[in-house]
Amino acid sequence: MVRRLLGARLGVILRQRGVSQQQLAEQLDVHRSAVSRWCSGERDPNPGQLRSICLLLAIVGFVLSFVVRWQAAAPLLTLVAMPVAASIGVHPFIAAVVSLVSTQVWFLPYQSTVYLALYHGSGECWSHESARPMALLWGALVLLSIALAVPVWRAMGLMP
Repeated sequence: MVRRLLGARLGVILRQRGVSQQQLAEQLDVHRSAVSRWCSGERDPNPGQLRSICLLLAIVGFVLSFVVRWQAAAPLLTLVAMPVAASIGVHPFIAAVVSLVSTQVWFLPYQSTVYLALYHGSGECWSHESARPMALLWGALVLLSIALAVPVWRAMGLMP
């Protein structure tokens, strides 16, 4: 019963967002029939697929942070991700944490007010160019930490 309700909710969210099952399947690198079974309530995503979904959400957060500041990106992404997460049995807390963590990443100086405060507050002791490798490392560490957190979240009962 719950699986069918969650599947129906995923179907509604996909239609509302104008995303086809095929598009979601391509983004997650799964067969369209797997997404179809999720939507019909026949099956839940497996742990690897859940990890892919979390990482996809993080990458969306990275991209969104290029367009708007994290103060706007985090709540926007959370509002969009929470219903999707709930539809596949993932606790809304996970959607919120991944949204918040992924929108805190900076690749360009203007993306982070914290970075800018440190940069200007230190008397501009380093160049933006020299800080870029650290920014890329930060982004990679965020993705790695999200991927490593999935088994922990599953053990805590926050994911199927």
